Amino acid sequence: MKSLETWGNLWPNILKCARTTFIAPADMDEGEAEAWKEAQLENDKIEERYRGVQEHEAMPGTKLNEDDAGVAWTSKVVGDS
Repeated sequence: MKSLETWGNLWPNILKCARTTFIAPADMDEGEAEAWKEAQLENDKIEERYRGVQEHEAMPGTKLNEDDAGVAWTSKVVGDS
């Protein structure tokens, strides 16, 4: 449990529109709706749902130096070890 490789995602990522999927406006026909969704995906991609936490993008400000990729998650062991 100490290693970040053992942890993963279950829930989908939250998009910039505050949802987990794109919903096209109701007044669009099927072709327009698909084109609209493709345009949305260019700006806000849907991440792979089942991926390890070590595959997440680093948080801004977590780089220790220029060569460091930074971290998205940290692990801390508390109690019996």
